[in-house]
Amino acid sequence: MRSNLLFYLGVGINGFALLTTLSNLFMMGIFNPISPISVVGFARSILRRIKSFQTQGTDSGKTPGKPNVRYLSEGRCGKVIYESTEATFALYYEFGGGDVIVCVDIPSPQEWEAATGLPLERRDEILNFIGQRVVKDQTRGGSFKIEGNWMNIYA
Repeated sequence: MRSNLLFYLGVGINGFALLTTLSNLFMMGIFNPISPISVVGFARSILRRIKSFQTQGTDSGKTPGKPNVRYLSEGRCGKVIYESTEATFALYYEFGGGDVIVCVDIPSPQEWEAATGLPLERRDEILNFIGQRVVKDQTRGGSFKIEGNWMNIYA
């Protein structure tokens, strides 16, 4: 009955499994929130955050003729995808540790043109654009630094 109540409070099918798990933990005494309504609020906030990460950098925010950055998540790793009228390429990323949130693998200067299809003279400009977009889209007041063949994103 509690699962049905939480479902009808407007969470929907996407959050049903999450709410069922939280509800079961609550009933077993492992998770003891202030009230069942706080569980709904907590679940909704998680779902909103997941949706915001899924839609950041998508075509909906793309300005025609301007470069764009999208993200393809594959669990603990994924790809940062750069798109422009000149080229589209993907850079592998994985989650970091300590102050580093994410490490993005970038082509060396020797590999740049073959990997991206863009002239080496534009490498710094494009990497700075990608770094600034990743920091803007994925952090709150973070920074990035290019260290060797890695672009490290800091909290």
